[in-house]
Amino acid sequence: MAKALLVRLGGGKFTRPRISKEYKKWVTKQCEIKLDPSLVNQENIYKELDEKIMLGMRLKEGVNIHKLINEQNWNKKKSEIALRELLKEWEIFLESGLLIKRGNRFFLSDHRGMELSNQILIAMFKWWEKIN
Repeated sequence: MAKALLVRLGGGKFTRPRISKEYKKWVTKQCEIKLDPSLVNQENIYKELDEKIMLGMRLKEGVNIHKLINEQNWNKKKSEIALRELLKEWEIFLESGLLIKRGNRFFLSDHRGMELSNQILIAMFKWWEKIN
């Protein structure tokens, strides 16, 4: 049996396998059974939104902005306003083809979009500062 790392959280015991093969199985199981709410830091979800967008935009499949915004601890009205304002910031990039929207996913276009991604990300950061 693999040695495990024991962590105390809120008085409870929580173990994580130390061997990578066992750790992978453990992580998969945690995803399937949903994590214990005490392990999810709800405060950080909001703070990580800009990072998730920034990193997701560089992925080939892009990022689902609607999903990310819906993961926030915002009411429906705030989510709708935030999305509308972000799309307004990105409008020029969508029109120019540097940013591509397919369904709810947004991603940078090949070559030019990647080269000019900092401009798109700056627009996202401006939006982030407004809502934060």
